[in-house]
Amino acid sequence: MLKLIPVFTPRSGMSVQECHDYLRLRHARLCASVPSFNRHMCKYVQNFAIEGTISAAGASFGGAAECWFYSIEAFEQAFAEPSYAKFREDEQRFGDLTRLMLVPAEPTQVFGPDDPPRLKVMRFMNFREGVDRGEAWQFWVADYAREAVHDKRLRLAATSYVQNRPLSGVDHSFPTLLTCDAAEEFWLSHRDWWPEFVAAEQDLRERTGYDDLFAVDTRVEFLAESKSVWEVGQDPADALPALEPQLIPSAGQGTGISRKD
Repeated sequence: MLKLIPVFTPRSGMSVQECHDYLRLRHARLCASVPSFNRHMCKYVQNFAIEGTISAAGASFGGAAECWFYSIEAFEQAFAEPSYAKFREDEQRFGDLTRLMLVPAEPTQVFGPDDPPRLKVMRFMNFREGVDRGEAWQFWVADYAREAVHDKRLRLAATSYVQNRPLSGVDHSFPTLLTCDAAEEFWLSHRDWWPEFVAAEQDLRERTGYDDLFAVDTRVEFLAESKSVWEVGQDPADALPALEPQLIPSAGQGTGISRKD
């Protein structure tokens, strides 16, 4: 499978909460209601960064989406559809496209079940300047992954670990300015595990020399609330009933979104 991960920043003049609300209610509904596009996309997930858990370098980011495709061909067909123009127009209503990080990746479950999680630690990294990129890549996919599997303290804090291994040669026309050499997720069962995870994973990085190869001070990292809009095998249209009742027309300012109590 190919997993396209747009890491987004709220557009100028929009708060993080307004951006999240727009994504949850309006953009998710658009994605589920355009079959000429979503027939190519087998899974769609939204991840909303939680305040107080975002790295300094990731401070401007609001979260990340996951657009899943069975193949590169399906990905290319989706974004070649004329109906994608609706999505590009809508993306500009909530996102700063000059700050878009776009990661086409092959997801690899290193350990744990693949049941949809409530919380994800999402991390986007680049190799340090001057390191051997081949050796750094091999360390990440083999050495670090092996150590993570056998680290009892980390396994207690995180239920699953996923490496999203960036793919090259995937053609797209997105205005991407930010790069990513490695992306990963640790899934947590509860927010209370966040401090223990941070301590356990930092100890693992120090023990393995992870920070010698990755530019840790420029990493984009956050704990996110994960919301699946539709899963593999589900008709995207089935997501609409859950999204429709939350939309209340408003003549006010901002996004024009309000919630039912």
